[in-house]
Amino acid sequence: MIRHIKLSLLWILSLVIIAAVVQTLPGTISVSTNVTGTELPIAGTEHSDQKLALTFNAAGSDAGLSRLLQTLDKHQIHATFFLTGDWVSRYPNETVLISQYGHELGILGDTYLDFTNLEKTSISAQLTASRDKIANLTGISPHFFRPPYNAYNNLVIRTARDAGYQTISWSVDSMDWKDYGVSAIENKVIHNPDLSGAILYFHTDAKYTPEALESLIPLLLENGYSFASLSDLLY
Repeated sequence: MIRHIKLSLLWILSLVIIAAVVQTLPGTISVSTNVTGTELPIAGTEHSDQKLALTFNAAGSDAGLSRLLQTLDKHQIHATFFLTGDWVSRYPNETVLISQYGHELGILGDTYLDFTNLEKTSISAQLTASRDKIANLTGISPHFFRPPYNAYNNLVIRTARDAGYQTISWSVDSMDWKDYGVSAIENKVIHNPDLSGAILYFHTDAKYTPEALESLIPLLLENGYSFASLSDLLY
């Protein structure tokens, strides 16, 4: 009996020590994980510093892209752009330009649709088609996948993982797609209580996004935040 108590106490002590060590490691992060059998995308991180990741969806037009790239370049920020294969086919030069600016590329699938309505073979085909289009143009094979409409289930996430992709969501939605205006976008981001380690969600063709970022980025920098690509934020 005494021996069992000693072993239990030793086990608890070891957990406490491990937790203390992890908390003191610089840059330690935690991410969304599988909970009770339900697969979850990575929606954000917990950073000891104030790092953020800017991410953009590109599935519609290329409106605003040039201005976005200029703003990001001005502040030497590397973001992550999620593209559909259709968008890549329509805007091959723009796809290459995003890569040349040093930004990370991810995939949304070949077309922007609800993957939860697809079977495994169709999901795989969507992932492969979009990856190949990006790789053929840029020489880069993406390793991040964002489900359109943020619609996912176990099959979608596991199929993506089997194909070598991490499934990514977001923790701060700028709501830029609602076209409420510049101040609405700024307030949605700035007033979020969990900005450190956040994955910020924007669109390349939203009406007010380019203008909003021109003021939002300096404001975040002034408040001690820094920007990282999704890979840098997670790893």
